[in-house]
Amino acid sequence: MPSKGLRSLDFASPLKATEDSEAITVNTGVLEARLSKKKFHLFERISVDQNGNGTFEANEAMTSLASLTLIFRGKEFRTDLDTKTYGVAVEEKGSQNVVVKASGWYQS
Repeated sequence: MPSKGLRSLDFASPLKATEDSEAITVNTGVLEARLSKKKFHLFERISVDQNGNGTFEANEAMTSLASLTLIFRGKEFRTDLDTKTYGVAVEEKGSQNVVVKASGWYQS
């Protein structure tokens, strides 16, 4: 309870993080980012609600299957090829922030 003379502030936020067996989805109200639990893409999909109707439609997708690629000594290594050690999890979830941790290795 706040001290006398102080008032608490309510910073309402549309921020939501949901997850199922396939992915973690972070929704800010205007932007939605989906991170796959199966393959290590930076983002499986990012959508922006451009028309402001509160839904993320197919034509509002800004990117999909964004892989992280590294070329070392002429050889290509990609994160989406890591099927053994890849993991993604929500580490923190609050009304103002969401922290998602992804871990894995570049593979060729």
